[in-house]
Amino acid sequence: FYSHFDTEEEKDAFRLDAAAQWQDAVNQYVTYYLTEDTEEARAQAEADAAAYEGYADTYYAGCRVVCLCLGVDFKAADFGEGLANGLRFLSANEGPYLVHCTEGKDRCGLLAVFLLSALGVEREVIFEDYLLTNETNVPKAEMISKQLKAMGTPEARIEAIKNTFLAKESYLNAVYEVIEKQYGNMDGFLREGLKIPEETIMRFREKVLV
Repeated sequence: FYSHFDTEEEKDAFRLDAAAQWQDAVNQYVTYYLTEDTEEARAQAEADAAAYEGYADTYYAGCRVVCLCLGVDFKAADFGEGLANGLRFLSANEGPYLVHCTEGKDRCGLLAVFLLSALGVEREVIFEDYLLTNETNVPKAEMISKQLKAMGTPEARIEAIKNTFLAKESYLNAVYEVIEKQYGNMDGFLREGLKIPEETIMRFREKVLV
């Protein structure tokens, strides 16, 4: 990857530039994904995907894709609407399925938690699945931390950014604590909190369970 650089200084300059671009990208993603789940936002998301350089040549361009535009507040009404849209999409289309966000652990992680819960998967298994994220994200977080340190980024900022890449058991414990306090259990949350119709959940189960 670095073979076209003649000196170590050129390599370091490239790394610093890449880290700076990454920080800019994070800010853009945070701003973008906190937008409301409206028809306009979904249409924009789909247009952005189609306009992304090289997207038309990817495998995904030929697939059926739905942009859910989920925010990070799983208690928000638009999160429930997005999840219901996702369940309907999965129920209406043959698998396998690919679900992702920017890092694949927050919006995507919560979506996976709720999908697995809707299928009746045990909590212990859901936690194990969620924490598998760290097998790929820990090395990436360490690499980016080194790049940011080389840029002179404050330690507190580096730690905060590093944590955005990591899946922690405490994150899911906090989610379950809020859900159980307000809705009793995950089933109550799916139906009352996210307002997902029973028939939508049942169709999803019939579709993916063997």
